[in-house]
Amino acid sequence: RDAWRAGALPPPLPMSAVPPELPALAPSGRALYAKMQCATCHGADGRGHGPSAAALRDEWGEPIKAADLTYLWTFKNGHRPEDVYRTIYGGLNGTPMAAFGGIVTDERERWALVAFVLAMSPAAQPVLHLSSFPKDRLSRLGADGHVRP
Repeated sequence: RDAWRAGALPPPLPMSAVPPELPALAPSGRALYAKMQCATCHGADGRGHGPSAAALRDEWGEPIKAADLTYLWTFKNGHRPEDVYRTIYGGLNGTPMAAFGGIVTDERERWALVAFVLAMSPAAQPVLHLSSFPKDRLSRLGADGHVRP
């Protein structure tokens, strides 16, 4: 935030290359998700309705929603593995999403958490075709308005 206020670029976040076995790391990422209490805001199922979610406020005191981790196409900082890594370990300025880079220091564990977050979403962005909308809308649209696979 200080760099932004000064009109300068922040220092780059050191990051190793995305592991080729990233999807296989998801099970150990699940354990880290629980250990780090991510469900407090994002919920056990990742839909953004954890017990603290209703009380979340941004830097200006305005209500803010926790990210729905089951629909990665709406992530504020992007949904590539590198983007999710940067969000988790660098945080999101102005939001309650703190930087966890100093807490999880093992690089493999960092990527495991990224893998688990990405695994919460379907492999392809769900699409609801207009021609089938009336028939499918009750079963395909979630309460949050997102299309479900």
